[in-house]
Amino acid sequence: MCYHKSLTAKYEQLAEYYSTSYSKVVEELYSIRYHENGFDFLAGPVVTAGKPGDIQMFHCGLVPFWVKDAAAATRIKVSTLNCISEEMYDKPAFRDAAGDGKRCLIPCSGFFEWRWMDEKGKKKIPYFIQLKDQPIFSIAGLYSRWVDRSTDGRYYSYTCWHYANRSTIRRWKHALFQRESLQKMKRRTYPKCWTFRTTKS
Repeated sequence: MCYHKSLTAKYEQLAEYYSTSYSKVVEELYSIRYHENGFDFLAGPVVTAGKPGDIQMFHCGLVPFWVKDAAAATRIKVSTLNCISEEMYDKPAFRDAAGDGKRCLIPCSGFFEWRWMDEKGKKKIPYFIQLKDQPIFSIAGLYSRWVDRSTDGRYYSYTCWHYANRSTIRRWKHALFQRESLQKMKRRTYPKCWTFRTTKS
């Protein structure tokens, strides 16, 4: 599961990599993070299928549109940092975003995973995983917009998409996009289900 990740690229590098428009507002909100803990629920850059020409700042931990209030939103995002691909069309937290084609790319320089040294994971070692000679890549994800009825405030959030993996280093395997795949998303040549092309990291 991707609870800890890193993004060391400058905003200008992200805008060039994703061929997006430049936003002074986003630049002011953006910051380099060598280690981001997902449970801090910080706002970070994403590129969505709805607006592939823009970098937007969404919070980690998806909050579905149907959540009733802020207290419920706080509770649910703890369990929606990651989305298991085999369950995303069935789990209430993800099925609306998955069914509506609300896919996104989450820029990343690397992420941290634990290597289990025994079958139950009582003894484990952290590994930092990145792509060779590629300072920026994308983790596939889902996104959502939630409206706080008490304030009419909009809260934009995302979850990282992954599937089961039997590796001794990683219990889960993320769907990763490299640069040559990005134009397909911009042209929307992926089917609605977005069967992601994955790469070994």
